Amino acid sequence: MPSEQAKADITLRLRSVGFLLSRFLRSDHLLVLPIILLAVVIRLFLYSSVPHITQSDETLYGHMAYYVLSGSEFKFWLERSYFYPMILLSAIVFSHPGITHVWDPALLTVTRAFNLTIDILSILLTYLIGRSVGGRNAGLIASLLLSVCWLDAFWGYRAVSEIPATLFLLISLLFTARAFLLDSRIRFFLAGLFLGFSFMTRFQSLLLFIPLVIVLSRKWGHLKYAIYGLMLAVLVQGVVDLISWNSFLSSPWNFFVLNVLSGRSAKWGKKPLLYYLERIPEITGWSALVLTIISLLNINSYVAFLWTGITVYVGVFSFIAHKERRFLVPIIPMFYLLAALGFIWLEGKLDKREHRIFLWLLLLLPELYQSFETISAIAAHEFLAP
Repeated sequence: MPSEQAKADITLRLRSVGFLLSRFLRSDHLLVLPIILLAVVIRLFLYSSVPHITQSDETLYGHMAYYVLSGSEFKFWLERSYFYPMILLSAIVFSHPGITHVWDPALLTVTRAFNLTIDILSILLTYLIGRSVGGRNAGLIASLLLSVCWLDAFWGYRAVSEIPATLFLLISLLFTARAFLLDSRIRFFLAGLFLGFSFMTRFQSLLLFIPLVIVLSRKWGHLKYAIYGLMLAVLVQGVVDLISWNSFLSSPWNFFVLNVLSGRSAKWGKKPLLYYLERIPEITGWSALVLTIISLLNINSYVAFLWTGITVYVGVFSFIAHKERRFLVPIIPMFYLLAALGFIWLEGKLDKREHRIFLWLLLLLPELYQSFETISAIAAHEFLAP
């Protein structure tokens, strides 16, 4: 029988959890729940409509995770990082440890369900970031736009590395936002660390350290903490590669050789230089893109950071021959955060309530129409190359 003190401790903990839950339910955080529900419904709808489409990376990462689970040796000629497969492995062990062979359908189901959870968390993080830098409405707008974004909805439940890389990137962006607001060195360290985790999941994320260096170029005392955090993650990646491939940081180096030095990735398809610039409006929607540009009229350190990140990311990727829309998934939340900030600035310029209502309709109706039109086309198998 538990002692009286143990019973008192349990009661205190339950009351604490109940208190935190009641605070959440009474606060305006509750407004984000319908957005989360909408995101889940859209992604499950797409999953039920096009379940047969399996991207090759989904199979690859699932197999890598299974081979670790079974203790078998698995070598892949690209020598990819085992960090993401190890994350998938934790989901497999937790939810379905009875998988007996690499082609078990449950393997793909578990990895997809795990990534769907991660994608929903990314939408919640987008809300928290927007709320931190622009207030409640900015968070709601950014998270709503991401929840209905057809590109994120299509890839959000698939076991590809872009989804966890986006989650880690958004955690880094949240710490960066708080660090700018509070002038906090420890938050810059955590921002660098989680950007490093994003790098470990998808190496392209390292490009987004460049805007942090530019924005903090005159604040070495803050920048160095972000560098410490990033270097810690890079060191861990080196150890993972040393264990996996017997070579320190071999997987990011091989990625660099494949995509930049040799250009061998072009054998999976080449696209023109301006491919990403031409695709951005169809992904984000024209009204969100216009508001993203409007955010430049109220520039601050965080807006400059987001804009520089998008510019560097799209600019560098434009010069790599092999291009796919899904490669833009990690920076889509950044577009919507800027669009939300542009909207809040523009709304503040309007005095009359009816003008503000019109502005909301001007943003939301075209975005919702464009997103649901594309989602319906995907579900009807009329548009299957996202």
